[in-house]
Amino acid sequence: HGPGVSGERCEFPLRGSPFTVDVLPAEACARRCEAFGEALRSAAVRQSTSFVILARDAFGNRLTAGGDRFVVSFRGPCNPVARVADRGDGTYRVTYVAAVSGDCQMMVTLNRQHIVGSPFNLTVDGPRARSATPPRGAR
Repeated sequence: HGPGVSGERCEFPLRGSPFTVDVLPAEACARRCEAFGEALRSAAVRQSTSFVILARDAFGNRLTAGGDRFVVSFRGPCNPVARVADRGDGTYRVTYVAAVSGDCQMMVTLNRQHIVGSPFNLTVDGPRARSATPPRGAR
């Protein structure tokens, strides 16, 4: 019988072993991508606010390069326009300014699929109240 034919194990080291293997993440998968930041839940009228998207592949591995096209859209009265900035490291900064107060939904998608937690319920508050201190000389 030859080696291994009768169930025998024939082991010998390969020249140069052990080998280092780099495992790279697969393409981004919407159902594994996450977003972080207060701006997912609340914002103030006419004030720039932002949050971060973290891209992950279908196995949950964090992506280390950019190039994905995340789309942020809104439904409701606040209806701001969002800008998505690719940071080139698998993260994306989303910035928006709401012109009108109210409750709305924010959808964050990749390839028309919602990311984890999307749609987000967003409350945009009116302008911040000014100081309640009475003017000088007032009683």
